[in-house]
Amino acid sequence: LDSIGPLARTVAECAAADAVMAGEEFVALVPLPLAGLRIGVPRGVLFEATEEEVSATFDRCVRTLELAGARLADLSIDHLLADLRAVTRRASIAAMEGAAVHADWLATGATTPVDPRVSEPLSRAAAVPATAYIRAIRSRTALVAAMDERLT
Repeated sequence: LDSIGPLARTVAECAAADAVMAGEEFVALVPLPLAGLRIGVPRGVLFEATEEEVSATFDRCVRTLELAGARLADLSIDHLLADLRAVTRRASIAAMEGAAVHADWLATGATTPVDPRVSEPLSRAAAVPATAYIRAIRSRTALVAAMDERLT
């Protein structure tokens, strides 16, 4: 719940994981040639705390794509990420949904065999009113549309 998307060894594995999480049937990917493909590289806030080794590796990968014929474009999505942070300032959507799923044991206050890095955000999210969750879902829908527009 702390990453932008699924993490895996291949794009196909990420796509399969995404399909599972979205409750969709996985459709095999069709390879596209890189020549002429436009790829947006979202710099800015996503890279502010990146370790030097990770940043260097990312830059090498981006350069490899460019050498294979992809057209790269630096892309700013910081304003959309800021809007999402504002919408979820009290709790992330995932935490609010997790709090609903685990409401029974959260309400008991009992200690659980769950890492505090998981249980504490869930406990905080359990106190967020349903109206905040509804507003977050509505805002997420608008932000997804804005992100789609920005990336095309």
